[in-house]
Amino acid sequence: MTSIENNQNLIIEGCYILPHHIKEFDQSYSNKIISVFLGFSNYYINEKFTSNIVEYRNAVENRRYPEERTIADLINEHSDFRRKCLDNGVNYFEIDKDYQQEIMKVYNFIENQKLAIEYRHNNTLLFFYQTLLKQ
Repeated sequence: MTSIENNQNLIIEGCYILPHHIKEFDQSYSNKIISVFLGFSNYYINEKFTSNIVEYRNAVENRRYPEERTIADLINEHSDFRRKCLDNGVNYFEIDKDYQQEIMKVYNFIENQKLAIEYRHNNTLLFFYQTLLKQ
């Protein structure tokens, strides 16, 4: 919560805050959190397992072990994750065909949410200042 109190941006991987935990945040914090969960469609996993998913699995983390999951394992994981996201009403984005195009939807969503948070914050400050001026 310190990062929110200090107006810092922080990205936390979904395995650390699962979809069902999002609604547990106090509203004073949750109004400042942009939650985004990403998954792959069955189509994407089937088509891009080796060329994209396995090939780029070290892009963020250095995984020093070979990929042991199969296509079927990954499809099951992502299907289960998709269901959990939908059951908990969180912002879920699915990469289906074109990663670059579809990830732009996520970036745009985040940018719009940032603007909404700033707008709410600025209007709260404006209301506060107007109230002070009336006293």
